[in-house]
Amino acid sequence: MTTQYCKYHPLSQANWYCSTCQMSLCDDCIQPSVEREVLPTCLLCSKEVSSLQQAEVVVPFWLQYTHFMRLPLSLLGIFLLIVLFVFPQLFPDKLMLLAALMAYSVSALYGWSLMQQSATGELKDINLQTLVKQTKGLALQISLVMGVVLTGLDWLSLHYSKVAMLLNIAAAIVFPAMLISATVDKSLSALFKVDQIKQVISSLRFFYVPVFMVSVVLWLISFAVISLLADVLMPLTAQGLNQSLHAYGVWVMMSVVGYVLFQFQQVLGIESQTKHKKRSVIAKQTDKQIARLEVYLKEGAFDKAASLLKTLAEKQPNNSDIQEKYYQLLVFMKDTELAPLQASNYMNALLQNGQKQQALQVFLKLKCLIPDFKPASPEMNFDLAKAFMETGDYQRVVDLLTDLHKEHPHFLQGNIFQALLLVHLL
Repeated sequence: MTTQYCKYHPLSQANWYCSTCQMSLCDDCIQPSVEREVLPTCLLCSKEVSSLQQAEVVVPFWLQYTHFMRLPLSLLGIFLLIVLFVFPQLFPDKLMLLAALMAYSVSALYGWSLMQQSATGELKDINLQTLVKQTKGLALQISLVMGVVLTGLDWLSLHYSKVAMLLNIAAAIVFPAMLISATVDKSLSALFKVDQIKQVISSLRFFYVPVFMVSVVLWLISFAVISLLADVLMPLTAQGLNQSLHAYGVWVMMSVVGYVLFQFQQVLGIESQTKHKKRSVIAKQTDKQIARLEVYLKEGAFDKAASLLKTLAEKQPNNSDIQEKYYQLLVFMKDTELAPLQASNYMNALLQNGQKQQALQVFLKLKCLIPDFKPASPEMNFDLAKAFMETGDYQRVVDLLTDLHKEHPHFLQGNIFQALLLVHLL
């Protein structure tokens, strides 16, 4: 199949086709729809465009359950299972709860690493180096919380078995949503925010059912195995088996949760959580706006280009490139009303970036076009006057500061500067 390229960006592959304009477009040359089910539209004719590519198929997690069952059983995972099985036999009875807490916390930490790995869409083993790299901040906090919860449920099962069973089932149902909430918000507090947990479940809708069913089924299997062997095994051996089975169930559940994060990342809105990603998204959006600007200018849609540049100029007042583009376009369109105002914004951006000479050149060119032009703000008059003072052009300084105290009586800085200047000239 021959690759199609965008009409306006010949080095970019075209993903969309506008039948009205009869041209192929890249992602930068279309207007995305707010609703996921609605197709994007063409920038020029505002008609829906059709896709030229087949969307990448993401295999549903319930169709590859065998991957999640064997994913925790790497060399590191098997080693941890053996350690968890032997661990209770190394502690006296009085320290059994402490031993269980340590064991469950370590197993939760390994599960967190599995979840982070699955969230990338790659179902592959993790090694000790990856585990150590993930052992920080939020991972440690959530692992400790999970250790406390699992230890408490074990203690309840010894004293109040029926209550423990109900709480185990409830935890199996809600804990996947809690983990997703904490991952999306990147905070431990989100683990207990009811509103965010409800938001996660409502976002996934009926897709959440197989997620918590995995968790419930794994717990039921562990409970059944331990119950059958409880009368045969020694108490410490039974405790070790209990920890190993529960740890394995937690690992599989967290692996599934990780893949859910990958499969439903747009629905859950996890792409722009970190500051780094937010900056990347903003930069990407700016690049798209510039690409759209090129389309408007090439097609002669100057009104749309001016509207777009106005928005960008307002959002980025110190971006001299954006301010210059908007100013030059207004001059080209012979907009005598907005051009002088934008000239002030452009000169202000230049001054803010230390480009004084460029600001003075813009001012002089504008004075040739509009002889009586004078910046509207006293701050701009003052800054330009200081710049002209440095170049020795005192006549321009006088012109900028003349009557400034009358037009802007509350601008104290301008009054002082004008007084000092007059003293110097006299």
